[in-house]
Amino acid sequence: MKAKTIEEIIKKNNAIGHHFFDKETIDFFKSKTHYKAFYGKGGVFFITSEQFVGSTHTGKRLYSVREAKEDGKVGTADGTEFQQFTNEADAKVAATQLANGIEVAI
Repeated sequence: MKAKTIEEIIKKNNAIGHHFFDKETIDFFKSKTHYKAFYGKGGVFFITSEQFVGSTHTGKRLYSVREAKEDGKVGTADGTEFQQFTNEADAKVAATQLANGIEVAI
């Protein structure tokens, strides 16, 4: 069964011993997992945002579309790039398209 919620995605990822949702990983990338999973014939997708914080510079928060695989693995969705989106609305459009089996134009 495919995960349909963020909670299910986290549980499956943790169950295989991966660290995508570990506190240390989240803190390092200043990552936020957005609340909604996008589920459809194209797969299961969700949005994260990350922000670089250095000693002299803080970058803009950028958004990535992630894919949750059936086996619990999580990664940047095929056809998109890490931190590709400058706002959540564009990332949501891409996640919706991917969930519906529509290729995202970069």
